[in-house]
Amino acid sequence: MDDGEFKCKSTMLYNSEKSGTHVTWTMSGDMEIPLIGGYFALMMDAMAGKMFDKGLEKLKVTVESYQNRN
Repeated sequence: MDDGEFKCKSTMLYNSEKSGTHVTWTMSGDMEIPLIGGYFALMMDAMAGKMFDKGLEKLKVTVESYQNRN
């Protein structure tokens, strides 16, 4: 935590499949506060899950829109 900000690394992996492309989006970082950081890490899915879902849906719409133009 740095002035209320959590610094992390985000990665998107793309794997080609017969039905399309499988996207895996991950986020990682260090929790510097030992006990509180552990609880915070357990709550990350509830806190960031909707943001990931929204981002993946936007990616899907963008890719499908691009594919329909070609």
